[in-house]
Amino acid sequence: MCTTAAKGILAMVNSLTLLIGVFLLGLAGYIHMTLGLWVSIRAMIIGLYALGGVISFVSLLGLCGTVSSSRNSLRIYNTFLILLIVAQIGFAITALVFMSTEMSAEMHKTLEGQFNTMTLLDRQSLESQLMCCGYETITTDCGYVPPVNAPLPATCKVKISNIVKLNMKYIMTAVFSVAAFEILLVILGCFLSSKLKAEKKEKFDRVLINEARTLNRPKV
Repeated sequence: MCTTAAKGILAMVNSLTLLIGVFLLGLAGYIHMTLGLWVSIRAMIIGLYALGGVISFVSLLGLCGTVSSSRNSLRIYNTFLILLIVAQIGFAITALVFMSTEMSAEMHKTLEGQFNTMTLLDRQSLESQLMCCGYETITTDCGYVPPVNAPLPATCKVKISNIVKLNMKYIMTAVFSVAAFEILLVILGCFLSSKLKAEKKEKFDRVLINEARTLNRPKV
């Protein structure tokens, strides 16, 4: 009974974390499409791609191990899961440091330098995507034209800051949600693995008892 319940819960939670891993991959793709031109953001995008891919892989491994009742798969799954939790904590700390220090005047200075060295076509394309104009001041050759009677567009510095902060909130929420699920998965994985071991031993003992009874049965 407990084994069946553990299997059901583990399969359900692994399915959820698999969906979250796919969501992180999609979020990384979205950030890549909107802010991929910025070198300062690329490390975070690569980390998010890697995190989403690993979460999806580990969740799929756990799901397969649970359905097939494979103790070896569950052992590998638990090992990967513990390593993944440690990696996520490191990622979360790095992200917090990024939010508190990288979004500073020095970072904006770097981004402004990259913005000014873009070709006119690339800069106008970025301004059109972000619906902004200029980096710190509005320029006359802006790639985004606001609707008639609309207020002046925000500068790209403001837009980029808002987008990065908003996406970081999404990322942190997703990472800590996944970490909470994974702690539960480690507990359930270890419990299920021990139960499967006990069931295997019990089955082996029954086979030995049956063989002993057969051997000790009086011959007619």
